[in-house]
Amino acid sequence: MGLWHTRRRKRREEPWNMLVAHHIPESEEAESFRILRTNLFFRGVGVPLRSAAIVSSLPDEGKSFVAANLAIVVAQSGKRVLLVDADLRKPSLHRYFRSRQSPGLSSLLAGMVSLPDAVVPTPVPNLFLLPSGPLPPTPAELLASESMDGVCAEVSSLFDFVLFDTPPLLLMADGVIVSSRTDGAVLVVRGKHTRKEDAKKSVKILTNSNVKILGAVFNGSVKEKNYYNDVKYYYNY
Repeated sequence: MGLWHTRRRKRREEPWNMLVAHHIPESEEAESFRILRTNLFFRGVGVPLRSAAIVSSLPDEGKSFVAANLAIVVAQSGKRVLLVDADLRKPSLHRYFRSRQSPGLSSLLAGMVSLPDAVVPTPVPNLFLLPSGPLPPTPAELLASESMDGVCAEVSSLFDFVLFDTPPLLLMADGVIVSSRTDGAVLVVRGKHTRKEDAKKSVKILTNSNVKILGAVFNGSVKEKNYYNDVKYYYNY
């Protein structure tokens, strides 16, 4: 399992400005996402990666930041990409792209709209967003429904790559439910924030659910090198 590195952005920064791969593609931060893209898509030669989930142990670890920028660099490579906000409890991707929140995934799962009505184009060529939609009373049940299976099959037939942003693994079951419907999960850990014990619990949750772990992203700064090396130990197996 691989471990890749990104640089954590300032807290409370306006989400639109955090799309570094779009606004400043020549930056070191954007390059880190291109490296992540390359490693992900060349891990399994002969087995194309068609979908993935971005997961984290707890809130504020940067999974939405990673999901948004990874989706951008994959779209920049020429693939038709759908970014899905499957966090039906605390969605944020609509703020990253300054788009509407509803209708979206929950509307689609409830049979209220069709996929073309729910998907939003973004300023990034080849990248489309499926926002969360209205927050449902029972997100886990909705995500585990047969309707979700149908949505996953439909989007896979229309897009080259589908990337899901999910709720934290240690707080609710939603993340592993969504991850189990993809080709694998990428775990985001944040320097000096994610406890090693929590990261290990997340890995166990994923493996116990037969979710393939594609790797881990260290979301921090180079100043946190010692922590980075410490975390790396737990992911290289």
